[in-house]
Amino acid sequence: MAFSIFRKQSLEQKRISTIIVTVPFLVATSVILYRRLFLGEEQKRMPRPGQPGANMPMLSGGVGEGEKKGEFGAMPEELQRRIREEEKRSGRI
Repeated sequence: MAFSIFRKQSLEQKRISTIIVTVPFLVATSVILYRRLFLGEEQKRMPRPGQPGANMPMLSGGVGEGEKKGEFGAMPEELQRRIREEEKRSGRI
């Protein structure tokens, strides 16, 4: 007999299942709202098309061991050098 998620459950089992599913959502949203309201943390926003960072790929954001975090974050040195050269060439700097 195959496992079915739609098996018959008693009223008590349904209540427990509902609690198990909803409590993590309740805790997570409560923590986020606490940080925003009482600690002053800003709401995270997605950049709109045309704004800086809208076309950037999603990165892990962390800096691993041995990596330096500077103006360009954890970007490889060669890429940083090429960006600086292009900015100088275009007159941005």
